[in-house]
Amino acid sequence: MCVMNFYETKDWIYVKIAILSLIAVFAWTAEWKPNTPQELKVVVPRLDTQPNKVDGELNDSCWLNAARLGNFTEFTPRENSKPEVETEVMIGYDSENLYIAWICHEKDPSKIIASACPRDMFWSDDKVIIQLYPFRDSPKGYFFAVNPLGIQQDAYEYKNDIDITFDTKWKAAANICHDKWIVEMAIPFTSIRFKESKE
Repeated sequence: MCVMNFYETKDWIYVKIAILSLIAVFAWTAEWKPNTPQELKVVVPRLDTQPNKVDGELNDSCWLNAARLGNFTEFTPRENSKPEVETEVMIGYDSENLYIAWICHEKDPSKIIASACPRDMFWSDDKVIIQLYPFRDSPKGYFFAVNPLGIQQDAYEYKNDIDITFDTKWKAAANICHDKWIVEMAIPFTSIRFKESKE
């Protein structure tokens, strides 16, 4: 299982994951009701099959068995409020990879900001981000981001310092549709260090 903290902003989605247990954290507002405490506890399933191809299409049947998360709370600029658009996240794993898919709904695709740039070199783009903390409370972590054009960005974090020169092997693809953009990731467990567990 994993523990997940979810935050959403107008321009990007931010997720923190620590491998072992998974809880999505949402804030409460008077106008909008978040998930109940029971709904916040999500078990990440082991997938029977893996995607045939990481292409940003999400047509593979394995995604039907993934955990599906949503109902996020905006973190900035409107802290603790319902986002203007919905975002969905799907997650699962097998013996080789952690799989994450994002469906980022957008009423006006012309507002999507995405740079066709070299790997690691986008900064102000829309993006989805996932941070993995394999040792739970350890300050060591891994940072993975993808923009709407499928450009990858990864980094290593230690005590809040980010090393953007870190590069590891992982797959990602994105797809811009008329009402959303989609990101699909496959992060090999061999690309991150973590303690072995029977779970």
